Amino acid sequence: MIEENEILEHYQNTNNKYQTARELGLNKNYVSSVIDRNVPNTSPLDLNLEEKILELIVKLPYTGSERRIARELKISKHKITQLILKTKNKNIINFFKKPKVSPHKLNDRDIQDILDGSKEGIGNDLMGEKKGVDGVSIRNIRKKLLTKKEYKEYHSINRFYEGDYNSYYNDRGDKFLSTLEEKVADYLFDNEISYHSNIRLSYKNHNYSPDFYLPESKTFIEIFGMSNYSHYIPNMNKKIKYYNNNKIKCLFLYEEHFYPKLNFYHTLNNFLNEVKGNVYNQFLNPKIK
Repeated sequence: MIEENEILEHYQNTNNKYQTARELGLNKNYVSSVIDRNVPNTSPLDLNLEEKILELIVKLPYTGSERRIARELKISKHKITQLILKTKNKNIINFFKKPKVSPHKLNDRDIQDILDGSKEGIGNDLMGEKKGVDGVSIRNIRKKLLTKKEYKEYHSINRFYEGDYNSYYNDRGDKFLSTLEEKVADYLFDNEISYHSNIRLSYKNHNYSPDFYLPESKTFIEIFGMSNYSHYIPNMNKKIKYYNNNKIKCLFLYEEHFYPKLNFYHTLNNFLNEVKGNVYNQFLNPKIK
């Protein structure tokens, strides 16, 4: 197998990707990918395409297929592949991550866990993390092996039946608007940490709905799951400034805290250990809805 260094050295002499591929006897798409990843500005990043993909990520949260996105945008799959290699946007990079395990390698016990997880309210993405596959594979297994009635009962807010594209139930039965919130709620619930997820915080003429309120320490948790989106950042910073200026004890979790797999455990544990046995924000009286 020809090393990447050889490809790059050959490209420096020819300054032509396809000539390099032809003379080395390699696939031209592979050679182009190696060059684009290692040689700056061999072709500019298509910002319009990047923006279109970010829009589709919101509409199609369960698919990470280059082929599917290429079909939606009516362009070649190769263009999507090239953008994934060049982009620095973590939302796009994580969206197209490949599952660690092929769904075909799941054994009978795994399949039974997936079906039992449906009855217990464990979401597709969370179950996927437990089994090392992507959420869409879990969904497909459940849709194939459960009756339509069962699937609707266990996933009553699933977008295929109720039209609700961004709602998830955690193990306790609370409803959330993102899988990141669901993961944190499950962790708090599994570790017997009391929390409220549906509250209103009013203080100094400002009204917010924090993601989580921990009544034992009177602290808050906010999850900024779209912190890499430019249109999201101003409101995010405004909220952070509000907490900091009023000295409100709050843990901020960003998208990167959830990658690699379940990395938020470490950050959340440090926060919980810090506030354990203490009471903060005693001047606040959050309204629980």
